[in-house]
Amino acid sequence: MTLRIADAWLGTDRDWKVGKTKIFLKEHQDALLEVQRSQALETAAVSIQRVLRGYKHRREFLRQRQAALSLQAVWRGRRARRDFKLILLGFERLQAMARSHLLTRQYQAARQRVVQLQARCRGYLVRQQVQARRRAVVVIQAHARGMAARRNFRQQKANVGDHCLREQGLPATANQQPGPRAPAARKRKSIYDTVTDTQMVEQVFGFLPSMIGGQEGQAPSCFEDLETKTRQLPEVDLDAVPAVDEPEDDRDGLAEYSFPKFAATYFQKSATHTHVRKPLRYPLLYHEDDADCSAALAVWSVILRFMGDLPEPVLFARTRPAQDTPGREGSARPPQHGSAQRPSLRDRRTKDISSMKLKRSSQITGQVASQLSIGEEAFESEGSLSDRPMSNLEKVHFIVSHALLQPSLRDEIYCQICKQLSENLKTSSLARGWILLSLCLGCFPPSERFMKYLLNFIGEGPAGYGPFCAERLRRTYANGVRTEPPTWLELQAVKSRKHIPVHVILATGQSLTVTVDSASTSQEVCLHIALQQGLRDHLGFSLQVAVYDKFWSLGSGRDHVMDAIGQCEQLARERGESERQSPWRLYFRKEFFSPWHDPQEDAVSTELIYRQVLHGVWSGEYSFEREEELVELLARHCYVQLGASVGREAVQGLLPSCVPPKLYRTKPPEQWAGLVTAALAQLVLAVNWKGLFFLDQRERPLLELSFPEIMSLVTNREARGGQRLLLSTLHEEEYEFMSPSSVAIAELVAVFLEGLKERSVFAMALEDQKATGDAALLPFKKGDLLILTKSQGPLAAEDWVQGQNDRTGRTGLVLAACLYAIPTLTKPSAQLLRPSTPRPEPAPGRHDP
Repeated sequence: MTLRIADAWLGTDRDWKVGKTKIFLKEHQDALLEVQRSQALETAAVSIQRVLRGYKHRREFLRQRQAALSLQAVWRGRRARRDFKLILLGFERLQAMARSHLLTRQYQAARQRVVQLQARCRGYLVRQQVQARRRAVVVIQAHARGMAARRNFRQQKANVGDHCLREQGLPATANQQPGPRAPAARKRKSIYDTVTDTQMVEQVFGFLPSMIGGQEGQAPSCFEDLETKTRQLPEVDLDAVPAVDEPEDDRDGLAEYSFPKFAATYFQKSATHTHVRKPLRYPLLYHEDDADCSAALAVWSVILRFMGDLPEPVLFARTRPAQDTPGREGSARPPQHGSAQRPSLRDRRTKDISSMKLKRSSQITGQVASQLSIGEEAFESEGSLSDRPMSNLEKVHFIVSHALLQPSLRDEIYCQICKQLSENLKTSSLARGWILLSLCLGCFPPSERFMKYLLNFIGEGPAGYGPFCAERLRRTYANGVRTEPPTWLELQAVKSRKHIPVHVILATGQSLTVTVDSASTSQEVCLHIALQQGLRDHLGFSLQVAVYDKFWSLGSGRDHVMDAIGQCEQLARERGESERQSPWRLYFRKEFFSPWHDPQEDAVSTELIYRQVLHGVWSGEYSFEREEELVELLARHCYVQLGASVGREAVQGLLPSCVPPKLYRTKPPEQWAGLVTAALAQLVLAVNWKGLFFLDQRERPLLELSFPEIMSLVTNREARGGQRLLLSTLHEEEYEFMSPSSVAIAELVAVFLEGLKERSVFAMALEDQKATGDAALLPFKKGDLLILTKSQGPLAAEDWVQGQNDRTGRTGLVLAACLYAIPTLTKPSAQLLRPSTPRPEPAPGRHDP
């Protein structure tokens, strides 16, 4: 082996020799062999490494290929299972729809059978009731006919006896017997003569020239600046009002509900439906309470006196002339012994009706309530209210108050009035009766039992009053019962058979003429004003009343407008003045704010509220605990009116119309102007690494806005008065500033916001993302906090980002367009993401950053 190596690398016959155990070489030969040996060893090592590395890589490749095959098999299986589940879900939904359709058909069939069964059962019950009523009517008619036959028999028997006596004693009077029969024929032709005696109505009620309601007298002191010029309405003649025909189909449907039929069925003690001129011994209808019976008889006597069928008491004729609405000093008082007996009678009262008293009852209404609470003894005593002398308006108050305080007397009162209007040949009495019926219809409706009979009676009335009364009844039935008796304005409206024009004053000083009637509610008036003024956000606006030194709200509900006017007229009577001179005013004002009120939605509403606040501050209605609050409000007003260029002279000319006069006189005008101008420039806007800070002149913080709360910044270099900055927050709040450095501030804040958004990993969801079949997509709700896994840069540069829902802890892909990057490096608090109430706005004016 040694020889082969030597021959191969040293050559033969060279300077080397082989001994027995050694080979003798020169130095360079030994070095050459050593080099060759090293190269051989290196070549062998490389070959070994190559083989081992090939084995290792083949083994890793085989393992990875096996893993890829396993992953592909699992993924194909998952996809197959997902498709199978979708198909299975589709079949389940199809089955559900089929079953739902089947159940729906079964339910509709069962419901149809039940409806048919109910219809037949109800028809059977109705037929049974009709038969029972028919049998009852037959019994009543039999008794009524028997009673009428017996009465006619007794009358004929008495007439035969008188005739025999006259033939024996006075034969000459037989020729005069047919004389009284002539008015009977005339009576049948003149049952419902048209009322045309305007002179008679004027003599009864004595109205002054008509004026629009709400303009009489002097306005309250705090509202004198809102007064407008008084306007006057022309006089209206009763005969000049055109007649409105009632629809024929309504009359045909009510033909069987005649008042004579009702009287024959329900009147007691042989009372008839025709006109009489004497007191009743019993009420027309049956009443269980004795006090109601006594009250019905008292109301009957007052109705006769109102219609002129009974004379007034002698005391009334001697002490005072007839007039409409006497003052408190001129009203007659009951005898002294009658009032002395009242405490003893109250001890024997049978029931308490204090809960039925009106808000501010008139004198007549209060006395009626007192008599009803005492009981039957009050109407039988010597000093009862019905025996006192009363004016025409007091009689109306007496009649209507009984109906308002005692609902069981309403049908009784209507029956008494209709009885006196039936076959009444006296024109003046007939006119008074229809006026009284119109006033009652505007205050309370009848019961359901008498409703159709009353409608039939009104439909057959005079052409001038029939449609007018029907409309009043319809309105009263729709809006409910009044709480006050008729007012002087209602008497005026009944005279002209028209609606009542009233003045309503807005906070801007504008005066509107609104047409109302006896049943008009504050809700109807408010809606009419809102529609006329283009007011969309009218929630919180109400109708308010002012008279003398009193002021209260009617709200915007179902309170009647004429009830409030009646209370104002009662206040005038308590002061010894006439109702027609009551200086009441109606105002349309803001009373409360809704939780969702937004001043930007309705400019008309905001203007009315703004003017109301200014007027309330000037009149002293709205007060301030500190003078700084008033100065701040004045600064806002001056900024709105004068803009950014606010000077002392302009402010000084504007303040007298805003500051209360008493408070304005406590300081010189120059000092007030100085306070306001100083308040306009006392806001400092500071920017640092945390956010924006608003400070006052003493560097006290007024408002702090961190960078995560700022949504957008908008600048306007060409705005009037200087550069403007509009700042929007995360909570949908907006702040507007005017400063020479507005653009610089906006650019600096924009740089901070963009830098924070690029580095932020927190985002807020702008819309809902529901869970789908794809597990890679992340479900979330609007407002959820998402923690993103994204590269450095703006969020808009990527379409899809990986994120984790902080609320649920789930992770998945999110569409970048559905997110808002929160400019913060730390996790935002839950309070920042939760919607909150708007912060108080800083004082407007020049802002020195």
